Order: sequence, then structure tokens, then C-alpha cells
Amino acid sequence: MRLETYRFWAPLDQKFMQGIAKLAADTDIEFVSFLWGTNFFGDLDYQPQLDTLSYKDVRQMFNRAVSGNLGQAVVSSTGAYYPTLIAAYGKS
Repeated sequence: MRLETYRFWAPLDQKFMQGIAKLAADTDIEFVSFLWGTNFFGDLDYQPQLDTLSYKDVRQMFNRAVSGNLGQAVVSSTGAYYPTLIAAYGKS
């Protein structure tokens, strides 16, 4: 599925992460792991032209963006949100 690569999901992803963190804190769940950690390091701006590309081509664009960001220690807005979430709900 190519949809997970697009930046417009970031606010919804962050809201979901917050809900899971709150649920974990309220129910004493000790460990939570979010899938698609690559989205912590990159995403793509949606453009209608991307609809004409294959999944493989879109995924390659996404992987190049993530790889470049990993090499420079750059995170996406969701990646920047993660430490804030841990600080708010993590146990010391």
C-alpha cells in the first residue's frame, strides 16, 4: 500500500500514537512498539502525478527520502513527535 508514505497522514498518525500511549499508561502496559518506523524518518508530499506511478516506484522514492534523512539524522514531524510522546507518557 503506498498510502503510508504520504505526509498528510502525519497528524492522524500522531493522534493514533497518542491514543495508544495513553491507553498503555492507563492500563499499565509496559511496552509499545509502533510499526512503520521508517515514517519517523521521512514521508512524501502527495502529488496527483504519484497516482500514475507503480507501488514499487512510489516506495523507491519514499525509501530514498528516508535513507537520505537517516544519513543526516533528520526526522519527520512524526519522528520529532515521538520523544515528546515518550516524555509525556513514559515511565521513569
